[in-house]
Amino acid sequence: MAIAQGSHEQPHPLSLEVPGPDGRWVVVRANLGFPAGRKKTCLIDLTGIFRPGIPHKLRLRTNLEIYWDQIQWARGLTNSPLKVTRLEANTADLHYRGFSMIHQANPSSPEIPDYNQLAGTTQRWQDLEGYYTRYGDVRSLLAATDDRYVIMNAGDELSLRFTEQPRHRPDGFAIM
Repeated sequence: MAIAQGSHEQPHPLSLEVPGPDGRWVVVRANLGFPAGRKKTCLIDLTGIFRPGIPHKLRLRTNLEIYWDQIQWARGLTNSPLKVTRLEANTADLHYRGFSMIHQANPSSPEIPDYNQLAGTTQRWQDLEGYYTRYGDVRSLLAATDDRYVIMNAGDELSLRFTEQPRHRPDGFAIM
């Protein structure tokens, strides 16, 4: 809020850069978004970003304070169709939970919430003004891509349950 309302430099979404022919960094994927929340995974397509004759180096850039615990890459399988399975939630229950206990490995590390330990259930700060979604079943708000969504407050939790899917292993796939 302070950045948005003050005279500070505005937040810059994550971008991916590679070295150009002159050695300067060139943006190849702009506006990759903001990894919102804690412990998020960002998937970035690296197809076609490297230039011939230039070392394969990458730089992730933003002015946000983001802690990366690991960066990995994987080569995609050629001619492998992507199968998307849409799952409908059997239950989608919005309720108040409270706040998880927070730990840090050291003073400069990011905060790590422990979902299994509650730090408290009382209000921690003044709520933002406006309306929030009523507690209870919110499946109707999640059923379609439209202009309807769940508006949660601090300490709220949305619990989802899905029908277990059959374990199908496509050819060439092995469980290790």
